[in-house]
Amino acid sequence: MRFEDFAGGELDLETSKTQTKAIFDVTVYPLFQQALSAVPDSDRNGPLVTDEDGVPLRRRYYQELYREVADAAGVPRAVWNMFARHGGTTEAQQAGVNLADIAEHAQHADINTTRKHYIVPSVETSRRVAKQRVAHRQVKKNTP
Repeated sequence: MRFEDFAGGELDLETSKTQTKAIFDVTVYPLFQQALSAVPDSDRNGPLVTDEDGVPLRRRYYQELYREVADAAGVPRAVWNMFARHGGTTEAQQAGVNLADIAEHAQHADINTTRKHYIVPSVETSRRVAKQRVAHRQVKKNTP
């Protein structure tokens, strides 16, 4: 990825796995904006992430770097960096985002992929369902 890929505030790309078109408004991602603000405007050109020699990071190098940092931080080896994607979809679901929107955002052609492999069961979901069921019973009970 290059700085030029999102210079106008939108990241327009194709996914590597299925070549599905994806467009993201990078201005609405606070952590992305925070990281971007650390780079002076005059340096915002070329590859987004490079190694010490200015060469774009290769996937394998990034994976090794992630593991090194994760190990130092005490992150269990069973936790991979790709789990952030799963966490993002689960967070969206817990926030009440429509499942079809979550699937489209994740570039999943089949909504069942999102539901089956990306949404992690949570106590928040069962809590929300239980509260709505109880509220519904109260309405029925108080309706003549």
